[in-house]
Amino acid sequence: MLPSLGNLSLNRADAATVDSSLFEYLATPTKKGGKKPTCWYHSLSAGDKNYKENCAIEGYLMFKNIDSLPEGSVDTDEMFGKDIVVETSEGPRAMRALLSRESTKTRRKEELLRRHQDYFKFVFDKLCLQGYIQVTDENGKPKHNKDKTPVKEPYGIEFRKFGADLAEFTDWYFVDEWITKEEEDSLVPKRNKNQPPQSEMERLQQLKERPRHRGNLFVRLYDTSDVKMKDEMPYQGVYEQPYLFVILVCATGTKGFGSYLMDMAYKLAYKLGCSTVALAALPDAAGFYYGKHGFRFANRDGDLVDIKDTPWHKETEEGVRLVPYYNYTNASRKKRSHEALEGPDTRQDLEPGEEPRPGENGPPNKRPALLRYLASLFLGQWD
Repeated sequence: MLPSLGNLSLNRADAATVDSSLFEYLATPTKKGGKKPTCWYHSLSAGDKNYKENCAIEGYLMFKNIDSLPEGSVDTDEMFGKDIVVETSEGPRAMRALLSRESTKTRRKEELLRRHQDYFKFVFDKLCLQGYIQVTDENGKPKHNKDKTPVKEPYGIEFRKFGADLAEFTDWYFVDEWITKEEEDSLVPKRNKNQPPQSEMERLQQLKERPRHRGNLFVRLYDTSDVKMKDEMPYQGVYEQPYLFVILVCATGTKGFGSYLMDMAYKLAYKLGCSTVALAALPDAAGFYYGKHGFRFANRDGDLVDIKDTPWHKETEEGVRLVPYYNYTNASRKKRSHEALEGPDTRQDLEPGEEPRPGENGPPNKRPALLRYLASLFLGQWD
């Protein structure tokens, strides 16, 4: 087996000669940058839905250190199962607690639906829909309908498919919707003592004027090594201390609301005594976390993957930006090879008749790259 290169950083000259995207580099078996411990390659093809081996499906690990922590120790055991109010630019907002971790994921999903039935039925999928992607066949050729229009399918998180998994791992969450009467006292600003009390009509009007359906946030606290290992999450290096993991954040329709939700996560982490916030970024969102929020890549061993001195990291007058598809669409760079970075795979444990994996002993990975091309167009603003 090759030695781990997790502690090494690329220099600019090395990276400039590599015919791969940043995500292909992070997905290599030696780099181990994907959230899934079994993933080893990167593909954005609509036809490639291998959750175990395709790192792009569940994203790439990123982390951010919290600058300050509350004084004294924090008893997180006392905070599980209780709503936690955090201050925001719109006033106090409650991070709702789900059922205990001992509850089944089916029971937890049912509780989410009981609390927010209309939201998860009519709103959630639209908020977490990233777009539509063209479907390709096994050879990477686009599929077409009888009228020659391209076959497309939704690309995003659907509650019907992933709601149970989402509920299983959620400790706290926030959904932007109509609030219940029980929440009014904490979420609606009250007048001072010298003014008459607000009437029910005035309070209702305030609720109607409040923006809603702008996004949602789901998080889980990883406070012990046992919980981390049980969920197959990283537990060494930068992930050794307790950290708050952002399972899902969706925002649309209101500029800046994604950052608003991330700020809620930071403040929740502070109250929980966490020094780190972590997440698994999908390829089209990694630039947002890297450039705007200061997240950095670290592999599953907790080693920093430093790309600061590579073309993937770009400093501009507006700030730092991520260029994950640097030169990838150039015709001279169509041939991909993980060996350019990591060298050939020397595995000797191939089963009889087993073909080498793309990018190892065999030919370059020939998986469809339609979505990678589309993503490069979307990310062109960072080039």
